Amino acid sequence: KEVAEILLPLRLSPDEIVDLYARSINKSDGTYFFAFRQGAERCLGILAEKPDDPVLNLFQGTSLPSSGVKRCDLSVENAEQLRRLFDFTRPRLMGLETSYGLGDRLGLANPAHLRAIRATGIKAILAQQSIRELERTQRTPQEVVDVATWAVFQEGYRDGYGADGDHLKTVDDIDVVVPAGFRMFTFDPGDHVVNEADHLPLDELRRRVDSLPWDTLKTDLDSCLSRYADKKIRLSDEFTLEPNSSEVVRGLAKYGFVLAHVVEMYTHLQENHSNIPKELELSVDETDAVTTPFEHYLVTSELKRLGIELTSLAPRFVGDFYKGIDFRGDIELFKAE
Repeated sequence: KEVAEILLPLRLSPDEIVDLYARSINKSDGTYFFAFRQGAERCLGILAEKPDDPVLNLFQGTSLPSSGVKRCDLSVENAEQLRRLFDFTRPRLMGLETSYGLGDRLGLANPAHLRAIRATGIKAILAQQSIRELERTQRTPQEVVDVATWAVFQEGYRDGYGADGDHLKTVDDIDVVVPAGFRMFTFDPGDHVVNEADHLPLDELRRRVDSLPWDTLKTDLDSCLSRYADKKIRLSDEFTLEPNSSEVVRGLAKYGFVLAHVVEMYTHLQENHSNIPKELELSVDETDAVTTPFEHYLVTSELKRLGIELTSLAPRFVGDFYKGIDFRGDIELFKAE
């Protein structure tokens, strides 16, 4: 039923009828743009009121004299031209709107993702891939963004979508995704988490904390203790944190090098890509050690003190998450956390 509603027959020649994606029809200065499917192949169609319309020269393709339509492949070059013409085909910042990461690992599912999310009020982070996933699937960042571009055009999705360079571990990772149009950057400093901090004695934790790069963090242990230890941190009417000095030291031992690495990543992003809009997520969800509520607060507060604003943070929750079975662990503890 869904397919029947969005596909219409379109005659390109006396002998050729294709499936037109009805939601894709857009007009720019008298020229119509639309997506259509011929067998398993999807194409961009352009129909100009005047055959000498200069916009036709911007797109690579083949003119079909019998219909006046120019048939164009879904190429890198044509995707770039489409983004220049239609704002809604370009990734944008999501900010604090409710959003959902819909990473299309193979480049096939984005139209289905958009049909699933339409009219829910949830924004789509449509182009979402990590460097690891790109390497495993042998795709490029540009391909991921282009697939999202064609999907929103085909589906007529105008609510805005995001492009997230996911699980970026190095400054080189940042430089790989920026040229493709990614504007959300998920830093993954998981390699710098001291997982064993949860079980170390206090004297060992203090020794670890003494070795932190305090110059990078622009603070010291005494200052951190004065900010957090034995303070009532009221987050809502129902929830207050009251960390003691041991919890502060443990949190710093566990995440201090994380903070320093994020400073390095953020500094590189600002200094080398200052001309682009950007938003940040911090992800420590693939580590062994669980993030406590106070450690969540400690990390975000210290980054804010350093001038680094996060849009979101992915902590390591209690339990384990899996495809298909979702969650394994203490569900009541997970709810409380």
